[in-house]
Amino acid sequence: MKKVMLFGMLVLLVGCSSNYVVQPIETPNKSLGGTSEVYVMVPKDGQYGTTVYFGSGQMTAQAIHAALTSKVKKVYVANAVEDLENALQNAQEMQFTYVFQPIILHWEDRATEWSGRPDQIRLKYTVLDVATTEPVASTTISGTSKWATFGGDHPQDLVPVPTQTFVNQVF
Repeated sequence: MKKVMLFGMLVLLVGCSSNYVVQPIETPNKSLGGTSEVYVMVPKDGQYGTTVYFGSGQMTAQAIHAALTSKVKKVYVANAVEDLENALQNAQEMQFTYVFQPIILHWEDRATEWSGRPDQIRLKYTVLDVATTEPVASTTISGTSKWATFGGDHPQDLVPVPTQTFVNQVF
């Protein structure tokens, strides 16, 4: 009986935590923080199959903004989705140091509590130097929701933790 209870508690504990993976980060030789000013692009909304998750791009950009706020001098989030060329031009005109380019590679919202299938995200982050337009740091992050969500988790809840990990290492 003790073994059954122990196994049940172990399953419950494993099911109560989200999993994150931050791929090896290509980072600069020095920290980019301090006096840096960062222009954050808004990625296209994520989708899974034919389902588009409206607002997911803006939620991702806001999570990046929150992670950067305490690390750099100034953070600006673009007003809309734009291509990299326009973002670099806007950042240069506004005299920003870096452009933070997020790309949503995978965004999947599932009814985990009854289907057993977790929410999932995969994002690619690249930080570019505005003056040279060259990438100075990049990574791919992913997250999978916990199994025991009780209806409260969504893919956007998976964005802040790995985003903060990346920002802490680069800035």
